[in-house]
Amino acid sequence: PLGRITISQVMSHPWVRTNLPPYLALSAEQHIQQEQVVDEPVLLKVMQMGFPRDKVLKALTYCHDLTTSRKFAHLTDYRYMAVVFNLLLDAKKKKDREMQYMQLALEDAEANIPK
Repeated sequence: PLGRITISQVMSHPWVRTNLPPYLALSAEQHIQQEQVVDEPVLLKVMQMGFPRDKVLKALTYCHDLTTSRKFAHLTDYRYMAVVFNLLLDAKKKKDREMQYMQLALEDAEANIPK
């Protein structure tokens, strides 16, 4: 058991890294760090809906507890802001993923064109 390869060693091996989908390219720790960074364009969209920047940022500090925990149920305004922000962020990420896949497909198609 002491000689077994770890998950991080498996994930860093070149054989696994080849053609790795974008959503698997980051470690769990990197995903957490990435989630803690506020997406400014999405924040601006939320602010354009009439929500003050400071309150939106405060709502985001509660993380997922605000939308999932009953102890924050009384913070309905903050909950609403967090939900709006996360829905817009999810839509943006989905669009970005689709663009990445389209780009990869285009590159693959161009590479397979006979010359």
